[in-house]
Amino acid sequence: MRSFRVEYSLAPTARRGDMELDRYDIAILNELQQDGRISKRDLAEKIGLSVSPCWVRMRKLEELGYISGYRAEINYSRIARYCYVTTLFRLKTHHAEDFRRFEKVMTKTAQVVHCEAVIGEVDYIVKFVAIDIDQYQQLIDQLLEQDIGILAYFSHVRSKPIKEAEQGLLNALLTESTNPV
Repeated sequence: MRSFRVEYSLAPTARRGDMELDRYDIAILNELQQDGRISKRDLAEKIGLSVSPCWVRMRKLEELGYISGYRAEINYSRIARYCYVTTLFRLKTHHAEDFRRFEKVMTKTAQVVHCEAVIGEVDYIVKFVAIDIDQYQQLIDQLLEQDIGILAYFSHVRSKPIKEAEQGLLNALLTESTNPV
């Protein structure tokens, strides 16, 4: 088997939280982010450490919360057809109870796969999955009937994904340059 090393053009260290991340820690995070099922041997080989020190570093990153879990990427289109709708919500009033009421409903709605409060012209960005547009509209109608303070909503149906996942997030956070490629 042919071996190779991946060179990382990241800042040599990054200080956040409980420990200073050196280039090996960053390389471990980068590799695991791309392949959470990589073997200990292959991971060590890719970052240029022997297996034991690599494993110790990985376990420490887990224990300190730098690695919060391992997940499978599921190809949902193999399971069912669906549409993905991003909806911007503006609430009628902006009292703490209004936000709590809206957020409580969003956390309990199965079709909501992402919800975040934002600052700007709208109050929330919510991502829904539905079997089709009719099901999405029924869901919106139900939300409006619940009187959870929605003043307006703006729906955006996804036509195709361009960039997903957080695989580039680590590099973006640690790259010193802000120039676009």
